[in-house]
Parts: sequence; structure tokens; C-alpha cells
Amino acid sequence: MVARGEPEQAIRPTDSIKVFDPQGQPSELIIRRSDDFQVAMEFEILTPLLRAFLGSFSYQVKYFAEGFGPGPEYVLGVAGWLQTAPGQSIYNGTSPPNAKTLVQVNRNTLDVGVYRLAAMVTFRAGCPGQPTRPIPLTAFVEGTVIEIYN
Repeated sequence: MVARGEPEQAIRPTDSIKVFDPQGQPSELIIRRSDDFQVAMEFEILTPLLRAFLGSFSYQVKYFAEGFGPGPEYVLGVAGWLQTAPGQSIYNGTSPPNAKTLVQVNRNTLDVGVYRLAAMVTFRAGCPGQPTRPIPLTAFVEGTVIEIYN
């Protein structure tokens, strides 16, 4: 399920979170607890006004794992604060280094169980080296399910 932030259609997240093995290959979503893995989402800046200001704001992607049933919830990691780049409107796990959303999840971070992954991307205005402030632009994505086993 995708929930878009305000303003409507200013940013478009993908409809799922991608999961990769430590070598960057797509995961089967059933992961041994003792193995590292990676998560990434993709989002695109849509409006011409925001695209004109690429390079003058930064983003952060925070990843969560929500246990099914009475299971625990975890913060898996954070990508950012990373500066947007002029002309770069799509950000994902395989973009150039200045446009990445990839986070490494270390082995044994999650207990054995089934989890729904979620991500939230937020933005701050300000040029590199200058103070920044939050801007009202946020997007959420959830839905990918993984199983952690021993």
C-alpha cells in the first residue's frame, strides 16, 4: 500500500520496498537470521517546481519492520540526510551515490518471525553548508513481507 504525502502528486514512491542480499542481488524474501541484507525504496520528484529546486533540499529515508501478530517493531536503518542533485529526479537503491536510498541491515537485527517492511521519506530545505529546515513533503510505502528464520 502506498500513502503519498502532501502536496498531492509532488512525489511518487514505488509500491514496495526492494530487498537485496549482501551482493546486491534481489532477495527471495526468506532470510536467514545470521545473514545481512539490504533494503531500498524508489521515489520520484514529479512537479516542475520541485524539480527546479533539486540541489537545494535534502532527503532522508527511514526503514521499519513491523512484526505480524504480537511481534516487535524495529527501525532497520536510515539513508540520509542526502542532498538532492540538480537534474536527478529519481532516487533508489541503485542510483548514483548521491541519489541512493539503500540501507544495509546487519545480521541478527530481527528476531525469527514474519515482518511487513515500511519506509518513510522526508525532506529538508537548505543548500549544502547552510542551516536546513523541514518542508511539508513526505511519502510512505509499506507492503513487502519478509520471513526471518534460523
